Amino acid sequence: MKILVALIAIGAIFWIIRILSDSKQTKTPEATVENRRMLACDHCGLHIPEDEAIIEGSHSYCCAQHQRLGPKQG
Repeated sequence: MKILVALIAIGAIFWIIRILSDSKQTKTPEATVENRRMLACDHCGLHIPEDEAIIEGSHSYCCAQHQRLGPKQG
């Protein structure tokens, strides 16, 4: 009987430790969230990260086809 109580106590301790360590890993620190500047495509209006945009003068585009078509008129 004493052995059974000891095994249950040891199991409970390991279970609590596992829950506490899992909760620490699931939290995403705000410092790791990457803030990227977004630009709107001058043809279709789609917002894309600045480093993925095609920039031509003061215009930005989401793809080469929209760059060829130019800014949307009207």
